[in-house]
Amino acid sequence: MKKFLRIKKNEEFQVILKNGKYFANRQFVVYYIVEKEKIDINHFLCGISVGKKLGHAVLRNHIKRKIRACLNNYKKQIPANIRMIIMARKGCINISHEQFEKGIYHLLVNAEIIRRIGS
Repeated sequence: MKKFLRIKKNEEFQVILKNGKYFANRQFVVYYIVEKEKIDINHFLCGISVGKKLGHAVLRNHIKRKIRACLNNYKKQIPANIRMIIMARKGCINISHEQFEKGIYHLLVNAEIIRRIGS
């Protein structure tokens, strides 16, 4: 995921957190809004939040990289008018990469951001 496609500003985070819908599982929480107006960028925007409670900086950055890698796998399925924030929970720390990816997939499908593969 390119840097210009990330949500970084606190104001943008607050708009999505206050006005958006959310869905959660044991590993992650997603807050998202669907933009109604015409968008210049033909790609979804995503912000990632990993709190200090989860561990030291190296571990937090590792989790963010894994989330970005998983989102890259689904980038063609996510509509361009989606703005979302993914927050990591403690459940995502000591799991395998397959379970990590299943957690992201479960989150996106149940939040109705993407469709279930095979449907």
